Amino acid sequence: MSLVPATRYVYTPLNELKSGMIVNVYGVVKFFKPPYLSKGTDYCSVVTIVDQTNAKLTCLLFSGNYEALPMIYKNGDIVRFHRLKV
Repeated sequence: MSLVPATRYVYTPLNELKSGMIVNVYGVVKFFKPPYLSKGTDYCSVVTIVDQTNAKLTCLLFSGNYEALPMIYKNGDIVRFHRLKV
């Protein structure tokens, strides 16, 4: 039996983000709107996070599958986003 090594993610501080970057980020949820049906066929969710640099990032997340969007229960939850396009 061979074990696959765990992927090591490098996280970018929110205060270093630039438009067009594809990054891994994490932060504390300061605001969220649970998934809702958009005007099109996808579901949409809004999440604002802050990290240790005290920078804020608001994310608009879309998916055709309701279950594919992150389940956030309350402000203060910690979330990670991998391969997020800024």
